[in-house]
Amino acid sequence: MTDDQQRHPSPGRSRGRRSVVFAAVGGALVLGAAGVLAYDGMSDPAAAAPLSASLVCSGEQTVEFTPAITDKPTKITGQGSGRLDDCQSPNHTLDEVKSAEISYTLSATASCSQPSTGTGETRITWYGEPDQQGPVLGTTTVRSQDKQTLVGDPKNHKITGDVRGVATRDSSLLADHTAIVSVSPAHDGQTPDCQRGVREGTGTAMVSFQEPDSDDARSGGTDSGGTGSVGLGSRR
Repeated sequence: MTDDQQRHPSPGRSRGRRSVVFAAVGGALVLGAAGVLAYDGMSDPAAAAPLSASLVCSGEQTVEFTPAITDKPTKITGQGSGRLDDCQSPNHTLDEVKSAEISYTLSATASCSQPSTGTGETRITWYGEPDQQGPVLGTTTVRSQDKQTLVGDPKNHKITGDVRGVATRDSSLLADHTAIVSVSPAHDGQTPDCQRGVREGTGTAMVSFQEPDSDDARSGGTDSGGTGSVGLGSRR
């Protein structure tokens, strides 16, 4: 099997995959305080975002956990990266942004079935052309400000929760904006095999940034940012 086949398995091969929903990627994360950002396989990311959003992009990302996430709460670290395309600016303040690259780190006490806590950081580089080409327009760093509670779902072996983040003041683009990163699962609907451990995940990501003084940002609290959960298709 080629590396590309391993990264992009066919539907027949993907049936054996397991999934885990893990909230903590980079502390930026998901299903925001404006819950309209929850989506699954949405082809038009801007359609899910408020008109006041400064920037919305979608793409793919991967994450690795050390050690593997199991049913037993364990201190883990994670790191991931991805590429974002289909960037749009609903309020037309950043129409020049066309794509981005993301990288993130996280630290958490995580399990598939019990409440957990975690923090992290996400870094985004913005490009003026599709496919991460053209001029670099700036960078944004998003940090979680507090440890956030992640709630386990023992029956479905999922972890969901609220993790809040805001772009740092020294970011060259989108400083102080509320940040929401939404990742939907890429899996066949089966529960993860947490007894063996979940070490890697892939998913489809969407990012959205709100101005700190906008009504949508205030609905999530401008002092702590957006909220959410992350769904990842896993590889053991």
